[in-house]
Amino acid sequence: MHFNLKETPVPTALMIMIVAIPAAALLAAFLFLKSENASYPGQITLPVITGLLLIVATGLLISFVLWDQWVRFYREKYINEPHRRETEDALSKSNALLKSTIESTADGLLVVDTGGKIMLYNRKFAEMWKIPDELLATGEDRKLLEFVREQLLKPEEFLDQVHQLYSDPVSITFDFIEFTDGRHFARYSQPQLINGVLSGRVWSFRDITQAKMVEQELIAAKEKAEEGDRLKMAFLHNVSHEIRTPMNAIIGFSSLLDEKGVSEEERHQYAMIISQSSNQLLSIITDIVDIANVESGQVKPNIAAMDLNSTLNNLYTQFSYKRNDVEMNLSLGMPDDQSHILTDGTKLIQILSNLIGNALKFTAEGRIDFGYLLSGDMLEFYVKDTGIGVPPEHLEKIFDRFYQVDGASTRQFGGTGLGLSICKAYTGFLGGTIRAESEEGKGSCFVFTIPYRKAEE
Repeated sequence: MHFNLKETPVPTALMIMIVAIPAAALLAAFLFLKSENASYPGQITLPVITGLLLIVATGLLISFVLWDQWVRFYREKYINEPHRRETEDALSKSNALLKSTIESTADGLLVVDTGGKIMLYNRKFAEMWKIPDELLATGEDRKLLEFVREQLLKPEEFLDQVHQLYSDPVSITFDFIEFTDGRHFARYSQPQLINGVLSGRVWSFRDITQAKMVEQELIAAKEKAEEGDRLKMAFLHNVSHEIRTPMNAIIGFSSLLDEKGVSEEERHQYAMIISQSSNQLLSIITDIVDIANVESGQVKPNIAAMDLNSTLNNLYTQFSYKRNDVEMNLSLGMPDDQSHILTDGTKLIQILSNLIGNALKFTAEGRIDFGYLLSGDMLEFYVKDTGIGVPPEHLEKIFDRFYQVDGASTRQFGGTGLGLSICKAYTGFLGGTIRAESEEGKGSCFVFTIPYRKAEE
């Protein structure tokens, strides 16, 4: 090792000792030689030579030991220690940068060694998986896996994937994880190599719950739009059929009225058919206009006083004459002096007419009960029949616009399938709700509410 004494002076005491000790050894050897010669003049014996060499060697050895200790001291203080400090500072800065980097990433990161021991993780990982710090501090991935499995929708599939990666440490995977609380993670895993040597595995987790929700909403919107287009097309085909049927009857029987030889009885029958077909056509057109107004937002409630009991009695009279094979019952929930209310009477009558008309259409025999009762500050109306009922898979959708037009019941019994969607829209305009209960083959019950506001006398 080369020392520059100008840059790093050797301590004076050390220099004195290094020079003085060999000099003292030589002096001691000289004195020993002189004393030996005094006893044996002119003789230099082997013991004398050995003594001289031992004295000189001892001095040189002590001097060398002192010099070597100084060199070690110098190397440690002026070379090793500054280099070590410099290395530690660089490592500390590097670790701080690495820690800052992994903490600032949006992903949760976990690094394990080849034995599965946790070597590194960031705060995002702990937050995403809701893992306590004391559990992470154990460094045991087995405990982590046991902790997180309860959060997963398919825990066995998750654990199988982890064990497969441990058995195949060089594989790279990318998959998705579903949680019981509705969260979704994207998981990426790859082996960790240091200087080309496998040292463990890096796991990266990204929360894609929001993106998944947006994706599902887009899919649902797409499916709904496609379903809407399909139902509207079916509606147009059905309406064209429904319009042509009464129109053909009107045109055909109108032409028969002018035929020669038609009796008065036949003429009267033809007129009845024309009248019924006209009313059917008017009902279809009314439904189409009503649903168009609902779609365009042009429907507004027209609140006025009406006699509820009198209106329901009129509906009972009107519909009870249409079918003799179906028993019809009306139940009034308030005395006449309290049944004067404020509401849109036209829309209320249309809701009840649509529901009673549907009940008559789908009830071959049996009975139909309708009426209302006062429940708190709401009037609760009901129409109950013993007809064919509604299949469970259709019950939640029967109030959707155009839904029924594609069903077998519409094709069998006729109609546009818009009646219930109009009922739902009008009930909402009046400030209430509507629901249906049904059992296939046993009948249905439709219930809707409107606010009870008594009219001033």
